[in-house]
Amino acid sequence: MRVSRKSRAKPTQPDDDEEQSAQDDGQSAEVLEFVTAIDEFKRKNQKPFPSWSEVLGVLRSLGWRRERKSA
Repeated sequence: MRVSRKSRAKPTQPDDDEEQSAQDDGQSAEVLEFVTAIDEFKRKNQKPFPSWSEVLGVLRSLGWRRERKSA
């Protein structure tokens, strides 16, 4: 017995989750920005796999800064 693609599709989120959807959209934009920056780094430096130090450098170039906790 064959199952159609429509019946295998993931269920959609309820409409009342607009706040969660907005957070996901913001997160998606951040993820896309990060992935694009990593891809650009790999292309410019001809490296298929950047080191963790290089990834940290890419994050810093995007404006990421570690929050220091005060004691």
